[in-house]
Amino acid sequence: MRVSIQNVNGQFCYMLSGKFLNLRERWGHARAEPTKEELLARIAELEKQAGAKKSGRIEFKVSEKGGVSVYGLGRFPVTLYYEQWVRLLDSVEALRSFLEDNKSKLKLKSND
Repeated sequence: MRVSIQNVNGQFCYMLSGKFLNLRERWGHARAEPTKEELLARIAELEKQAGAKKSGRIEFKVSEKGGVSVYGLGRFPVTLYYEQWVRLLDSVEALRSFLEDNKSKLKLKSND
């Protein structure tokens, strides 16, 4: 994904996926015009997100509520709290066995 910034009629806009977005609309009218450094940081963040989606990498983040979110498995992250992750990891062998026993009933997605 390519992100670019342009000055349109004295206002900074960024193009994302072929669409220009006014930064005032993105951040709200109450906020002052973002600095060049803020814009470059935002571009870097968007490019990192786009790269992660394309690479198929799995990433872990701590959510706002203190859970651990796993990104890269599907469209949405999987978020569990610490104790839930520990319980799940303690049951890895049982989960693997269950998956193998029920493989014929499960929908298998190919990696594109």
